[in-house]
Amino acid sequence: MIQNSRPVGDMVSFRPPPTKSGQWLRLGLTALVALHVVMSAWIVVQFDGVYTEGAPAPSEIHAMVAVDKDQTLIDVKIERATALFMYSLNRDSSATIEGNGTINSNNTDDSKNSADTNEESSENLNLTRKITLGLLATLVFCEVLLICRVSNFSSWLRTFVWFVLIAFFVIVIPLSYVSDLGGIEGVEFGSEKDVNAMVHIEDSSNITIVPLGLKMDYQFGGYDLGLINPENRSEIIANPPPSDSEEAKSWIRFESEFSIAMGKNLDTLVFFPIVWFFIPAFSAENDDESTESTKKYTADVDIDESE
Repeated sequence: MIQNSRPVGDMVSFRPPPTKSGQWLRLGLTALVALHVVMSAWIVVQFDGVYTEGAPAPSEIHAMVAVDKDQTLIDVKIERATALFMYSLNRDSSATIEGNGTINSNNTDDSKNSADTNEESSENLNLTRKITLGLLATLVFCEVLLICRVSNFSSWLRTFVWFVLIAFFVIVIPLSYVSDLGGIEGVEFGSEKDVNAMVHIEDSSNITIVPLGLKMDYQFGGYDLGLINPENRSEIIANPPPSDSEEAKSWIRFESEFSIAMGKNLDTLVFFPIVWFFIPAFSAENDDESTESTKKYTADVDIDESE
């Protein structure tokens, strides 16, 4: 007669015990996934914008933006571009407004100011990039601490860093990009001086969180001084023109939608908890249980034979 002497509570656990070889395997897999994330696009932005009113209408702008650890890559496509092209030719590009409300027709410093603005506008995103790389490095360093069995706190630190890293890719990096972008016409998809030439501006934005990303709706409208005769600009700056006047045709309205999500290769971040579960770490005070725990795990059933 053959009996199974192993109680039900002693059945082999679904989670394997820690092993010395497993510790190095886990470190290698963590470093590999971290390197894969570093080399991938971190966020991908889908942009669709359309001029709904004014001289540039009905021109459309469609763009894809990819942000990685070093730079922001933009691929822009313009449809029905004739109206936008003619608008750019016909407007007075030198018509801008100073911060004190005076008209500035001097265009000599535009390139310098534009360069300074672009440099300052990337500060938030650059800082976020550095922090994200630091979090990935910390994640790998936690695995080194676990191999050295420095402290049981290392596993808690590793879990905390992973959650913060997910939050950065889902929320912080997209928000940093949006904050650096500013107005759509201002930095990425138009000319800085075009915005400075707009008066009686009406703009609104709405940001919502979607799975693994953000969605933003943005509307912008105003009267473009570049389409108004120079002798009438001061009057238009002071008061909006009547709807039936010639100056009312300078009204421009632009509507857009952003969709910001994690890069498609970043789903490998979900791989970390799976590795931690199937390749657990030794506790700091457990130095001599590797052989014993491995034997218990490889034994499928403890069988006693008696007659």
